[in-house]
Amino acid sequence: MNDSADGPILEIHDPDIDAAALRRRVAEAVEQRRVAGAYGPDPATLGPEALYPSNLSGKEPVHAYADNQALHQVLAEMTDRAHLQELTFTSQIPVLGRLVAAARNAWSWMAARWLGQHLMRQQTDFNCTAVQFGRELVHRHEADLRLVRQLEDRVRDLEARLAKLEDLSRAREDGG
Repeated sequence: MNDSADGPILEIHDPDIDAAALRRRVAEAVEQRRVAGAYGPDPATLGPEALYPSNLSGKEPVHAYADNQALHQVLAEMTDRAHLQELTFTSQIPVLGRLVAAARNAWSWMAARWLGQHLMRQQTDFNCTAVQFGRELVHRHEADLRLVRQLEDRVRDLEARLAKLEDLSRAREDGG
């Protein structure tokens, strides 16, 4: 057994072992566990569907997603939900409902209001920071997409120039 940076590695030096069959068995076992939910949700399918790898890995150039509609939608939802609000008690009891709600509000004020407000401030601060982080990521993503678009244009120009040079070279070889 060897040790690597990632931990111990088991090495088996036996010519009778069918490595391909062993890999298939491991892959099948992993797939069965994945289907059974043993690994939790697939990280590639979290978030907006428009950002799933299967939706991004097509033949379309990267700049086809430059509008970032899904990113902006998620960012807007995060912004809307960033600020927490205190719970206001209500009651569905027909006659005594107002009295029950008032009693709940009084108890909440006495028992947990100060702690709750402190926790709400902390969570709201974190939420606002997370929204700002998301906003910064969206801006950087848009800048990256602009750069990719420029690089794609540059590659097309260079390919066209190369094709012209190859045509000239062939023409010289054929005619000269």
